[in-house]
Amino acid sequence: MHQNLDSRIQTLLKQKNWPTLTKIQEMSFPSISNGNNTLIIAPTGYGKTEAAVLPLFNQMINEDVKPVAVLYITPLKALINDLSLRIDWWASKLGS
Repeated sequence: MHQNLDSRIQTLLKQKNWPTLTKIQEMSFPSISNGNNTLIIAPTGYGKTEAAVLPLFNQMINEDVKPVAVLYITPLKALINDLSLRIDWWASKLGS
């Protein structure tokens, strides 16, 4: 688990039965946390959505940052709908 990950996010990861972040999530965490523009490229099912949003939620929790704007580009409308549900789940659990 990433050492800078807020305990509330760690608890939710355990609730989802995710013992650790994926390699993609670990690799992208510092770049996104530092505010860098970051391009994440990986096959389906590698955790790209969480790689993008977990550092943002972590920063929102640690710094009480509001509001936040994120541009997330996807090639398919169905994917956008799925992402929206997943991001809403995290946000509702974290109170964002």
